[in-house]
Amino acid sequence: MQQTSSMEDFSRTSVTQGDFVDETGAQSVDACVVAPTPSSLKSAFDGANETGLKSVLLSDAVRNARRQRQHVLSEEDLDRLDEMETALRAAMQKYQAAMRQMEVRFEIIDQELSLRNNRNPIHHIESRLKKPASIYEKLIRYGKPTTIEAMERYLMDIAGVRVICSYIQDVYSLLDLLRMQDDLAIVEVKDYIARPKQNGYRSLHVIVRVPVYFLEKKEMVPVEVQIRTIAMDFWASLEHDLKYKAVHQIEGIDVAGELKDCSRIIEEAEARMQILSRALEASDGSSALTDAGQASSLPGDSGGSRPER
Repeated sequence: MQQTSSMEDFSRTSVTQGDFVDETGAQSVDACVVAPTPSSLKSAFDGANETGLKSVLLSDAVRNARRQRQHVLSEEDLDRLDEMETALRAAMQKYQAAMRQMEVRFEIIDQELSLRNNRNPIHHIESRLKKPASIYEKLIRYGKPTTIEAMERYLMDIAGVRVICSYIQDVYSLLDLLRMQDDLAIVEVKDYIARPKQNGYRSLHVIVRVPVYFLEKKEMVPVEVQIRTIAMDFWASLEHDLKYKAVHQIEGIDVAGELKDCSRIIEEAEARMQILSRALEASDGSSALTDAGQASSLPGDSGGSRPER
C-alpha cells in the first residue's frame, strides 16, 4: 500500500473529481492578490475583518511589497496580519490531525485484513488539505462570510482522504468497517457507485467526524473520505485531464458521451474482475469478510442494502 499527501491537492490528481473539486480559479478571485499595487493592497487589507481569510491571502503580496521597499502597511497592520496567519495555522492544525488519524485508521484496517485474508484490499491512500485560496473561494461561492468561523461551520472537505481499493466489494467492506468504529461519527454517505453522476463519475463519498484530542479538550473534526477502485480512479483522473484539454467540441466526437461510455465499459470490466476474484477466493476457501463476519453486499446484490445517501 502506498501513501501520498499534499497540503494543496491530492498528489495524483491536481484537481479532484466529484464533490472534491478544488477550485483552481480561487487565486483569481481578487485582482489585488494576483497583481497587487500598493494602493490596492492597502485598500483590500483595510476591508478585511480581523478573522478574514482574505488578509491571509494577501500576506505573500505584502511581503513582496516590503522587499521592494513599498511601504504598503503600517507596523500595526503587519502585526494584525501575523495574528491572522497564526489563527489560521491553528485552525488548520486540527484538520491536519484529523486527516492523519483517518489515514492511520485505514492503514490499520489494511494491515489487519492483510493478515486475515492474505491480501491488501487498499492499493494506496492519498490525502490533502485545502489551500486558503480554495477555502476563500468556496465560502464566496456559498455566499458565506470569509472568516475562520464560517470555514469551520460550513465546509466539510477542508481535510480530505482518498482510499483506492482493488475491487468494489472492498469499497463497501471499508464503509462497513468505518461504521463499526464507535468513536467515529458518519455524517453523510453519497454513493456514486450505485448511482453514478451524469458524466459517468463513480466513487463513494463519506463525510466523517473524527475525534481530535487537544491539551484541554476534544473536538470532532470533519474529514471527507473518498473510497474508490483503481478502475474508478483511472477514469476520474483521465476524465479530468481530457475535460480541461477539450476547450472546444471536436467535430464528429461527443466528448461527454465518449467519457460516459468509457465509464460504462470500465464498470462492466470491474464486475467481471470481481466475479473472477470471488471464484478464486471460493476455490481456496478464503473470503473478503468484514470484522462482523459477513461479506459486504454490492449494489444490486440480493439480500443486501445499499449504503445510505
